[in-house]
Amino acid sequence: MSTIVIHGTMTHKAAHHYTWWWNSWGPRGFLNALVSGMEEAGKAADVWKIKGKPVSATPELSPKASFLTGRMGQFGQHQGHFMWDGADMGPSRDAAAANLVKYLNTLHQIAPQEPLCIVAHSHGCNVVKMASASNKLSAPIHFRQAVFLACPHFQGVDKTTYTYKLKPERFGKILNLYSPYDSVQTKYAESVTGLPGARLADYMPVNSFRIDQDPEAQRAYENWQILTASQGTVAHSDMHGGVIGFVAGRWLAENESFASIVKHIDSRLLPIPAGDDGV
Repeated sequence: MSTIVIHGTMTHKAAHHYTWWWNSWGPRGFLNALVSGMEEAGKAADVWKIKGKPVSATPELSPKASFLTGRMGQFGQHQGHFMWDGADMGPSRDAAAANLVKYLNTLHQIAPQEPLCIVAHSHGCNVVKMASASNKLSAPIHFRQAVFLACPHFQGVDKTTYTYKLKPERFGKILNLYSPYDSVQTKYAESVTGLPGARLADYMPVNSFRIDQDPEAQRAYENWQILTASQGTVAHSDMHGGVIGFVAGRWLAENESFASIVKHIDSRLLPIPAGDDGV
């Protein structure tokens, strides 16, 4: 199995400088906690690995194209880890989804029998959604599990339009975790939705939700509210911290209902402590 992590919007500097998604192996880091959760459940860790090798040591995942633009038909990456520009614009997410399709197709070519899992934060979840619906994604690709952290699930201009629509047939289970105190996921996301793209309705200021409103997709989700000690933007960052990494790892390894996991961990770890940002 291979588990990859998709970052969200990065507003102040290039995405690879935010280490939580690709290089947070320290004691409080997200990736370290993700692995710890898997190992506590008795499973071998597979985070950022393919065929048992780190993605950084896999030549096919480190093309010579630009790590941001994915020129020459390649994809955005940093040392083999998938990366997108993180700009807070709809067209950037469109481009990220197209490049993620190329990255996933390459993973499938390297190890066609290896199950895929994916963990994404914020608008990275919407990048995953769009990639899953792309007709360029290799037909056999299926995500055994996905974890969505603080995803702004946008609804379009009416209740029949969904800005970032996933293809539920591509997924086994999706664990959708959110904090009720996270203002970025809803309030801020509604005010900064991105620039107009091919369809104006995709980028108009409309409601965002903590749970996907698309009735065709809802069967794939297991939705859980996670309490954070912090509020606002800090709560949004805490959703990719060590505590969440650990519980996500447990869920990925056990492949069972999150309810059975939370019974054993909430007294130890929740609410998420303030400043648990996973950097």
